[in-house]
Amino acid sequence: MTSVCSAHCIPTRPAHASGCLQLNTGSVLIGKPSLGSWLSYGLGTLNESLPSFVVMTDPRGGPISGPSNWTAGYMPAAFQGTLFRGKGVPLLDLATPANTSDRTQRHTLDLVAQLNREHLQSRPGDSELAAPHPVL
Repeated sequence: MTSVCSAHCIPTRPAHASGCLQLNTGSVLIGKPSLGSWLSYGLGTLNESLPSFVVMTDPRGGPISGPSNWTAGYMPAAFQGTLFRGKGVPLLDLATPANTSDRTQRHTLDLVAQLNREHLQSRPGDSELAAPHPVL
């Protein structure tokens, strides 16, 4: 069984981008880690093939200043939130393209995974490349 923690505890409507940032990161400046990033950094995750935390936006629209509200800031990219959209498809580019066979899709995913590994090896220390991604 999977445990899920939902923090829907700060109902507010900041009127300015700096207010949203301060609410979510503790600072009015862009580039600071969000609360979710600090929580996933401190608590860790039991599943390396899933994001450590997700962001679920209101179907009427996301927060002012967008992804800066769930960024990892200066922390490694593994601690950044993953956006689940409130309307339409929650995660973009997740479905297999139409008219693509399972064999072709598997070959494509294997090739992309190999190219990603080679790209990462040529750029050691880049946390955005090293961030965990769903298993392909």
